[in-house]
Amino acid sequence: MPRSPFKGTDQRHSKWWPVRRWAITVRGVKRVQYFRAAGASRFVVTLTACLVVLVLLGLLTVRHVLVDIPGEVMNRVTAHARETAVGVAEDIAGVFQVRPTVVVDGTTFVEQDGEVLEVSTWRQKVTARHRMEHSWLHSTKTFEVAGDFSVNAGFDLSEPFVVEVERDSGRVRVALPPAKILSADLREISIERDENGLWNKLTAADRESAIGALRWRAIKAAERDDILEKARASAEERLRTALGGREVTFDPEFPTARMPNERPASQVDSD
Repeated sequence: MPRSPFKGTDQRHSKWWPVRRWAITVRGVKRVQYFRAAGASRFVVTLTACLVVLVLLGLLTVRHVLVDIPGEVMNRVTAHARETAVGVAEDIAGVFQVRPTVVVDGTTFVEQDGEVLEVSTWRQKVTARHRMEHSWLHSTKTFEVAGDFSVNAGFDLSEPFVVEVERDSGRVRVALPPAKILSADLREISIERDENGLWNKLTAADRESAIGALRWRAIKAAERDDILEKARASAEERLRTALGGREVTFDPEFPTARMPNERPASQVDSD
């Protein structure tokens, strides 16, 4: 085997030393270039990963700021509005045994519901008289009657009963249906004249008609005595008491509102 020119000799004084030194230098340069290239590649990969992480963190932050936080705030606002609506409805139900439709800031949270359909807020005693007289062929029949009635006025709560609440100010607007006469109960009756003609006799229908007319006169007398206004004033006073220290106004006009997330009727019908 040929002997290596580098073995057994002092390489620095050998004639091959320049070649050896050049080879060592070349290998060193290549090694340095390799490690530099490898280091550059690792730097690029690390920088790219850092940029990706920063972008993802930025997107998550933007989503949290623009989506999550407003959503949480809206959920809290909605929950508070619903709590307010339910509280108002229960306060009124304690007085009228009916929960009205409750609208908070334009959104309906409680629908009208109750076990009773009519609520009497004013009762008044009324005395009425009626005289019926009829002549036929010079024969006259007469029926005269007087009676005491208990006339009740109030509200038909099968009709819309709406309460609107402004959450920030706490103001409340109430739309009651129109006050009306609910009943006129005959408590006592007195027949003052019950006379037949010779051939013109009183009939059961005559007496029944006279008592019906007597009830009508009692109702008209109560209306002339402002029973409907008294019924409404009494209802408004009860509502103010039930709603505590809130500022309450009474207004029959309300905007149309829908339940949250409620679909239009046309869409519901198409399902």
